[in-house]
Amino acid sequence: MKNKITYRNRFFLLLLGLLILIWLAFAYGFSKTIDLKKQLKNKKFQLVEIQDAPSQLKHIKQQLELFEGKLGKISGDESGTYLIQIVGNFCQENNLMLHEFTPKHTFIKDGVVIITQNIIVKGSFKNSLLLLSLLEENPEIGNLRSVSFESQTDMKSGNKELFVSYYLQSIQRQ
Repeated sequence: MKNKITYRNRFFLLLLGLLILIWLAFAYGFSKTIDLKKQLKNKKFQLVEIQDAPSQLKHIKQQLELFEGKLGKISGDESGTYLIQIVGNFCQENNLMLHEFTPKHTFIKDGVVIITQNIIVKGSFKNSLLLLSLLEENPEIGNLRSVSFESQTDMKSGNKELFVSYYLQSIQRQ
């Protein structure tokens, strides 16, 4: 009985060899073909999306122009000058004091520039609301994003004073 392999053991060895052969054929041949077919399907889908790109680009440009119109058109130093003129003239006419005009805060990301400006005035509530209305009606200098009302007591006179902070923001392409 030396080195005798029974037919049953030969059958199982042949079956095992066949399974290994099928696994190797799938692993090295068929799986790559299936992957290539998936990639081809993805490329066809991308090609269909790209063919519609010119009309999508026009639509995106229209939306961008619409947003720019809403978010502010004046850029650079002229927006700050224009803002000082508007607020300064209004403060002189309506008995408000321009308390603080902070430097611009600029944030740049992905080709978009976000400019934030803070203005603090001191005066009556009614006149502060009138200035608020004026700033909301002038979107070319930026959109009014936030308003903060704060009352402080003057230590010398003991009177309460109202300070109003206006935060204006404009968004532009770089």
